[in-house]
Amino acid sequence: MTWEWWEPGWSAERFALRQAYADPDRKSADGNYVYSDEDAVAVVRCTERGERRDIFLTARARNGGIPDADAMEKFIVAYRDEFLRSDPCADQ
Repeated sequence: MTWEWWEPGWSAERFALRQAYADPDRKSADGNYVYSDEDAVAVVRCTERGERRDIFLTARARNGGIPDADAMEKFIVAYRDEFLRSDPCADQ
């Protein structure tokens, strides 16, 4: 798991492909997260609260992990929900 501040306007899919070097083949209906058998990326939109940057969360299951897209989706959704509880946008 990693997270980082990033410039506004990027989608989870664009960040996954260009910055996280992930190759998601599935995405949520709202576009807040994308995932595959081994990777997942979610966005936390701090710019919607007037901040200058957004936060991107990246999860990877590699090097001996068992590829499982359903597990990656459940994990990134649960992690994003818990991450939001800490009010991360206030830390900018």
